Amino acid sequence: MRTDIVAGVEFSQYAVKPFTENEEKTVIETATEITLPTPIVPAIKQSKPVERTEPPTLQYLPDATITITERNQYGYTRPELLPLNKDRAISFLRRKMTVYMLNKDNTEVMANYLSDIQNHDGIFGIAYGAWLNSREYEKQELQTHIPTPDKQETILPPVAEVLLQSQIEQPNTTQLSEAATVKTPSPPPALPVIKSDLAFRQEEVL
Repeated sequence: MRTDIVAGVEFSQYAVKPFTENEEKTVIETATEITLPTPIVPAIKQSKPVERTEPPTLQYLPDATITITERNQYGYTRPELLPLNKDRAISFLRRKMTVYMLNKDNTEVMANYLSDIQNHDGIFGIAYGAWLNSREYEKQELQTHIPTPDKQETILPPVAEVLLQSQIEQPNTTQLSEAATVKTPSPPPALPVIKSDLAFRQEEVL
């Protein structure tokens, strides 16, 4: 141990003897032979891919000129967007509704300007919920539930209905009395009495 005095303070420390060449070699070889334990990594559970299913089929699509099947065949299969052709896409954009440009690699880009739609060569889409809550879809639903004139029933007022029922249940007494009366034939007219000559003579004698 070595003792040093610095500014009146005594410091004690152990002197380190340097390794010799053989000792240093031995230390290095020993260190390389030591195998560190393999760290235990917890297994990561892989979640199953989420299967996207088509939402309930709507009675009216936003564009009658293109179907869901044609959208899938085009290369876009996400069910959240309903397909549109260019004319309908322009119509919805002018009504301030969000329109998407669909790509064949199953991606989409929102159309911000009319020129975006005009320069896109593919098909377009509108959100399922946006179309379902639109006034146009609600109007078509209301027209479907309005009954046609052939199916409408004539509803009579209560008084007219009662009178009609009474006429059906009660027969016409006038017609029955006329049917029951039997007309008797009138007697034939009386023939004139022709007196013979004998009758005249008898009257003269009397």
